[in-house]
Amino acid sequence: MRFGFTADRSGRGEEQYHVFVGQTEPNYYPALGLTAEEAFNLHLGTRFMLVMDVALIDAASAGQPSEHLPETAYDAAADARGIVDRVAPGATIEDLTIAAAFDVEGAIHTVLRCRVAGEPVYIMGRDAPPGFSRRVDLPAQVVLRLHIGHVLRQEPKPADEDE
Repeated sequence: MRFGFTADRSGRGEEQYHVFVGQTEPNYYPALGLTAEEAFNLHLGTRFMLVMDVALIDAASAGQPSEHLPETAYDAAADARGIVDRVAPGATIEDLTIAAAFDVEGAIHTVLRCRVAGEPVYIMGRDAPPGFSRRVDLPAQVVLRLHIGHVLRQEPKPADEDE
């Protein structure tokens, strides 16, 4: 269940928040201009990251071989090109940087920031479920949590939960 509230936690004026309670760990989040559905995705992605003990790593470490890519170093440009080509073959990719990288039990999830066909976007790459976000107004770690929450909600329910 989601509730909204306002609070002045910083002395800079009231801000909007979402709070989630029910059959989950209760938590609250800054509204960040998110819809209720997006805020729930953020909540699920946050829970995933907490349960999986996800750790932020530096961009240089994201380029190193890992458990999932033991033979080769990570090529962010090639990864971005492969993901973009699935939906917009040949679209230009400019100003590519690794905005954030996370260790998820040996898998490395990257959030790449770039412009695709002139539009600023984030691309979820490397070992993360691939995806895009136009929400470049948000920090990379928030965008990854939104993405993970969305992916989790798309997974089919186990048969015993349908009843």
